[in-house]
Amino acid sequence: EKDYRGAVESYAAILELGEEGPEVWSRLVRLHLRLKSPAKAMALMDKAPKDSGFVLETLSAFIAEGYAAEAGKLLDRREKGASPSPDILFYRAVVAYEGEKKPAKAIGYLKRVPESHPHYDKSLGFRIQLLLEMDRPAEALELARESAGRFPDKKEFRLLHAVALERTGDPDGAAAVLTEAGEKWADDTEILYRLGVVLERQKRTAVSVQVMEQIITLDGEHADALNFVGY
Repeated sequence: EKDYRGAVESYAAILELGEEGPEVWSRLVRLHLRLKSPAKAMALMDKAPKDSGFVLETLSAFIAEGYAAEAGKLLDRREKGASPSPDILFYRAVVAYEGEKKPAKAIGYLKRVPESHPHYDKSLGFRIQLLLEMDRPAEALELARESAGRFPDKKEFRLLHAVALERTGDPDGAAAVLTEAGEKWADDTEILYRLGVVLERQKRTAVSVQVMEQIITLDGEHADALNFVGY
């Protein structure tokens, strides 16, 4: 019913009755964030469970609601001089980027994520995106090419590789990468759309329209492809 204050009172009463599980704490934190009361959410975190799963979940909530700076403070409290875990390094990078507006600092954290980590590929993708945003396309291209070779089944690196090639003035190379990716993921409309856009920028309009029509065959409600062909 969107009665967030009433929900807060109800969950607080549940805690007073002796509930110790993390779910109620998580809901309370999220409600205070929804009510634009980050200070109350922070105060709850001092009393809430300390297990890693709960902390990481609530950190995500702070960041999602636009309170990256507060998420950084929570990370400071948690670490207290200890070396951050690879999971925490991701959050540090997000805080540096979204909260502090320091993409170079974010890249520094991401570089510390070990190759053995299950989400090492995500750290690479984030780094490439940051390099592109910082207008460092040559570095982005090198890392994207390396990442695409390391993770051949991750289409995200093919897409980033193509973007980096375009940024470095090689649209033909970008089209070649996307064409190859389109052969590997034949029904992927995102890859096909990127390919169509690159072809159109090369003034290869007829071919680009064919690609867009292929997308519409796969997804008759693909708004971007429909608009492209219409124009």
